[in-house]
Amino acid sequence: MSDEMLNATWLETFATLCDVGHFTRAAAALNMTQPGVSQHVKKLEAQLGQPLLSRDGKSFILTPAGEAVLAIARRRRAEEGTLQGELQHDDPDRGQVSIACSGSLALLLYPRFMDLISKAPRPVHPSLSDAAAARSGRGRSGAFRSWDRRPFALAPPT
Repeated sequence: MSDEMLNATWLETFATLCDVGHFTRAAAALNMTQPGVSQHVKKLEAQLGQPLLSRDGKSFILTPAGEAVLAIARRRRAEEGTLQGELQHDDPDRGQVSIACSGSLALLLYPRFMDLISKAPRPVHPSLSDAAAARSGRGRSGAFRSWDRRPFALAPPT
C-alpha cells in the first residue's frame, strides 16, 4: 500500500458502486461512463495493492479489503456531511466585531459597547487598538475597538 492519501473521488466512486450494486447504475449516478467507474476502482485497487471486488460477469462481491475500504468511504461521507453542516451554521451570537472611529467618538461609544458586551449570552473578549496603528502593525491605542465573541476563547486579549 502506498503512503499517499486515498483519492477521495475514487473512494466515492467505489462507495457509490457498492451502494447501487452495478457499474452502469453507478456511472449514471455519478454522471460518468461505465469505463470511468471501472477505471476508478482499478486505480484504487492499484493504490492499495489488493483487489476490492471479486467480479463474476456483470456482478461482483466485496473482498475483505473491499469491505474495509467501503467502511472507510462511508465514514468519510458522514464526516464530510457533518463538516459541511457545521460550516453552514451561522451562529448570531458568535464571531468577531470590529468598529473603527475617531478617538473622541470611541470615548463616547466604548462605555455603551462594554455594557452590551457585559449582557452577552457567551463570553466576550474585548481588545483595543488604533485603526491606523493596527493597519501598520505599530501597536495599539484607543481609537479602534474590537471584541471577539468566541464562546470558548480562554486566552485574555493581547
